[in-house]
Amino acid sequence: MKKSLTKSVIAAALALPALAFAGATPITFDVNGAAAGGAYSIDVLDWAPGNALAVGGAPFGGTLGVGYQTQLLYQANFSAASLNGTNVVAAGINSQHFSVVAGVKEKVAATGPGSVQFTMDDVAALSSTNFFYMYANGLTAGNNLTGKGFTAGTMIMSGYITSINSSNYSTLGDVGNLDNFGANDYVGIQSLIGSGSTDLTARINFADANYFPDLNLASMVFAFSNTSQVTPFAQVNPSAAFSSDGILNGNLASNIGLVNGANFTSQQAYNFQFQADGNSSFSVPEPDSLALFGLALGFAGLLGRRRAKKA
Repeated sequence: MKKSLTKSVIAAALALPALAFAGATPITFDVNGAAAGGAYSIDVLDWAPGNALAVGGAPFGGTLGVGYQTQLLYQANFSAASLNGTNVVAAGINSQHFSVVAGVKEKVAATGPGSVQFTMDDVAALSSTNFFYMYANGLTAGNNLTGKGFTAGTMIMSGYITSINSSNYSTLGDVGNLDNFGANDYVGIQSLIGSGSTDLTARINFADANYFPDLNLASMVFAFSNTSQVTPFAQVNPSAAFSSDGILNGNLASNIGLVNGANFTSQQAYNFQFQADGNSSFSVPEPDSLALFGLALGFAGLLGRRRAKKA
C-alpha cells in the first residue's frame, strides 16, 4: 500500500505560458534547410512529451525555503507543426528530426500546503545556465531513455530566458512508480505524484535563415501553450542524462535517488525530474516589445518532514 509523503512541497514546474493560439502568425519552416523542397507555412510547433530536471531540487530532509535556488533543464523532440489547426509537418519528414533544449535558474518565491511558487534567478543574457537551443538532428531523434542526442545535430535557433511570469507545482504527497511508460526501466524507483506549470518568455538571438527564412527576430513571439508537466512519467521514458548547458551531449546524470522529488538518505541534494509536454505558436508582440520565445520547462523539488515509504 502506498504511503503519503508530506503535502508540503518545494517545486518549480516548467511548462508553457497560458496563451491561446488565436492570432498566431504563420512563418516558413524549411525542414530541409539549405536543400530544396522542404518549406512549409506553419503557425504552431508541437513538441513531443519530454523531460525536465530541477538540479538540486530535492535537498536532504526537504528543507527548502524562500530564496532556495535550483537550475532547470529541459529537452524534447519535435512532434509536428500545423497551420490553422491542420498538421502539415510530422516528425521525421524528409528524414529530418528536430529537438529543443533549455535551461534557467529559479528560486523559491513562496510556499504553501502542497504547493510552491518560483521566480527567475538568473542573468537575462545567453549563458551556460540561461539558454534555449533548437537543433536539426537529421536521421536520429534524441533518445529520451538515455538522454543523449538532443544536442547532437546542427543548431538552428538560440536565445535566452528573459522572465518567468509564473511558475508553480502542487501535490497531494502520494508516490508511485517513476516509469509508467511501456516497460518499467526504473524498477524500485518511485516518484512524487503531482503537476504544475510555468510561463516563460525569452529573447531569440539567432535563427538559421535556411530553416526559418522569414522569421523576423525583432518582431516575432514564440509562445508555448497547452502544456502539461507531471510526475510520475506516463507518456515518455525518464531520461538518464541531460545537457548541462544546451551544447554538451547528455553530460549530466539525472541523479534522483530512490524517490524522485524526495531525499531522506543523502546529505547532498538530489535532483527532481518530471515529464514536460507542450506546443508553441508564433505571433507578433505589442509595439516596442522585444522578440520573445515562451518556453515550456519546469522543475520541482520536495519539501518533506517524513520518510517516504515504498508501495
